[in-house]
Amino acid sequence: MSMNFSATLTIVYIWLFGFSLAISSILIIFLLGYIESVHLVTTLKSLARAYSPHLAIMIGFIFKSSGRFESRSAKHGHLFLLACVLSVVWNATLLGIIFDTVFGHWTIDEAAGAITEFMPLLSWLVSPFVGYLFSTASAEQDSRAD
Repeated sequence: MSMNFSATLTIVYIWLFGFSLAISSILIIFLLGYIESVHLVTTLKSLARAYSPHLAIMIGFIFKSSGRFESRSAKHGHLFLLACVLSVVWNATLLGIIFDTVFGHWTIDEAAGAITEFMPLLSWLVSPFVGYLFSTASAEQDSRAD
């Protein structure tokens, strides 16, 4: 299975969509009155702590690519698929924690604590695959530039 640069962007889109959905969900839940204003910042900080290690690497790669989105081939299609599946699982888990506040399974403070404590436990599963794919893409771009 071959992979091109747009496959790497697919992973970025999964993470950016998850992050946008998480932030939007928190703001909607806040506007519906499920979150008090004093807890909004704490919850948003928890989301930032959970997403920032992953998004920082991906956004850095995008800036490094300088907008060159040419196709490339690689032998890592199965790793790409695994990175996508694990990325979706990670994001779905975080969103599930957020949505559980609406159903009254826990307070937003408990959800923020769960995000801060639990999501790093899942990160070690997804980060190596995503990091490997992004570093491989970066190395291939560098070798073509030489």
